[in-house]
Amino acid sequence: MPCGSVTRTILAVVICTTLLAGSAAAQDTNYWTNQFGNQARLLGGAVIGSVGDIAAVYYNPGRLALVDTRELVLGGNVMQYSAITVSNALGQGLDVTSATLGGVPSLFAGEFRGAWLGDHRLAYSFLNRHDFDIRIEERADLTHLANDPVDFLVASLEFEQRMSDYWAGITWSHKPAAWLGIGVSTFLSVRNQRHRDQILAQAQADSSGGVALQSNDFDYAHWGLIWKIGVAGQFGPWDVGLSATTPIVRLFGTGRVGFDETLILQDHDSGGSTHIVTDFQQEIPTTFHSPVSAGLGVAYDFGATRLHASSEWFAAVATYTVLDTEPIPVPGSPDTKNSDVTDEAASVVNFGVGVEHQFKERLSGYMSFRTDYSSAIPPFDTNATLSTWDIWHVAAGAAFPVGKTEFTLGAVYAFGNDSRLRGIKLIPEEDPDVDGILLPQDLETKFNRLTFILGFSFIY
Repeated sequence: MPCGSVTRTILAVVICTTLLAGSAAAQDTNYWTNQFGNQARLLGGAVIGSVGDIAAVYYNPGRLALVDTRELVLGGNVMQYSAITVSNALGQGLDVTSATLGGVPSLFAGEFRGAWLGDHRLAYSFLNRHDFDIRIEERADLTHLANDPVDFLVASLEFEQRMSDYWAGITWSHKPAAWLGIGVSTFLSVRNQRHRDQILAQAQADSSGGVALQSNDFDYAHWGLIWKIGVAGQFGPWDVGLSATTPIVRLFGTGRVGFDETLILQDHDSGGSTHIVTDFQQEIPTTFHSPVSAGLGVAYDFGATRLHASSEWFAAVATYTVLDTEPIPVPGSPDTKNSDVTDEAASVVNFGVGVEHQFKERLSGYMSFRTDYSSAIPPFDTNATLSTWDIWHVAAGAAFPVGKTEFTLGAVYAFGNDSRLRGIKLIPEEDPDVDGILLPQDLETKFNRLTFILGFSFIY
């Protein structure tokens, strides 16, 4: 088997498995994945105009002034199961799946009390706006997929993605009229993202053999300020609210980027060749852009039943560089490699509807549906973009008081999928022998999540 055939075989594997690393990831392009507050989560977040508890600090600060009770709230996930599957990622019938099981609190909030506040309301809150962790390790024998006869062809994939965005906030709200509430929430955002993918391919045929390795990793922290502004009104059986969220204002942040690309080929007759590029850069200033958004919500009271509906628009974010790295020199070549981390987002509109019904004085039931469209832009050339699939959420549950404590029980099921044709990246790009693609490019990703909710609030 000629050395060039081994080159084609190994590089095709690296090319196609690299596509997977961009597919199996988290939901930072889906703005409505996480909802906050006990009843608000069961109502699908469709409470911009009608949130009835301290979750107003997030959905509409103006509503806080219209809430009669003062609460200390802990909203949580008793258990959450998430699964991401990429079909045929390593060949026909060779799927790759990542599944996680766990639970974390989603909202902790309360109000300050004191005569010094007068007729103003002041609250504090802490929430995990985004929080996702995924790890994949797969090894597959792809000998049967090679275009040329080989003794063996093995590919190994390691992928790790961790992204979190925690918000800590102070909310001011005021009621200038009996029917009107206004308010502002100031949130400190602490965002961390870590990414690592490594693909190793090994092949041998007769007296020829080779190894190809590609590894990319980056991590960064970004601190900034975000403001939510809200106005809410009550008009008989109607509740109406408007909200707006500002782009993030950077305070500080740094990151680092690593890049490795290795190709080692050996042929008994013609010798071999080696291609090695490695680089690591740190203390890089971080830039992160979040979209402007505006929301509208209404609710109508039919008596024992209340209907909620909300919609929120998120503006597009033009392509920008999260981590701006220096060009990477290629030994023995005038060419350079680029390890910049980039991002962008399309404009999206989400909507949700929820139904609240009071069965008894001390028992209420909830059902809801909401969309959660991805803001990822095809052909997904930016490498900080994570999820590319749209998600739909359905929820149901109940709330009941025990003394001065209100308990909320329920479940949320989320599902989504995405199928698209990804681009090709050759390693090395200038190799004239690279012409074969061995694995499917049309990869289908499926997302499923089941969350069981237990929340409680103390009324004081």
